[in-house]
Amino acid sequence: MLTQQDFYAMIIRYCSPTLAGIKTAGLFAAAADDEMMLYRYIAEFNRKVLKKGLCLIPVSHKKNHFNLFLYRPDLLKKDLECELCRSILKSYQCYEGDMHQCLYALRKRMQNNKDFPHEIGLFLGYPPEDVYGFIKHREVGCKHIGVWRVYDNVERAQCTFIKYQACTKILSQRFLNGTPIEQLAVSI
Repeated sequence: MLTQQDFYAMIIRYCSPTLAGIKTAGLFAAAADDEMMLYRYIAEFNRKVLKKGLCLIPVSHKKNHFNLFLYRPDLLKKDLECELCRSILKSYQCYEGDMHQCLYALRKRMQNNKDFPHEIGLFLGYPPEDVYGFIKHREVGCKHIGVWRVYDNVERAQCTFIKYQACTKILSQRFLNGTPIEQLAVSI
């Protein structure tokens, strides 16, 4: 059975850079036998961090398996306004309108598709050049693999990967030492 402490530990493990305000969003999977309990955990978490500019939503679920998306609406809105992002999303013909409509389309695609939609990197704050490279070329032309496949600026990506790893290590340690999750979430 998934406890609230285990739930928060998963958020820390997979979404620390988002909590710290250095990444737009994070995505993680949670298995929960009690769906209503999971929704209570989500609601309680959102109550604690909404005022800090964070929001956690389920983006898909099948049986007892949920994909949860923690994001910073202000950062996501800005990311999705990028010209290359808009061009990539437009090519899928289901992403139109504002950030909320795009999130709705992403949720539909995640729920209805067996695989993750490739454009999800745009929602996770990955560089649009790398998302485009992955969509267009897959493994061909990939220069480096870390949190995402890098097709453009390897040095920038490696610095980002190191920053994400250090952030996760620090927040994990603080959480293990008893810091409440709402204190680990940064307002930006």
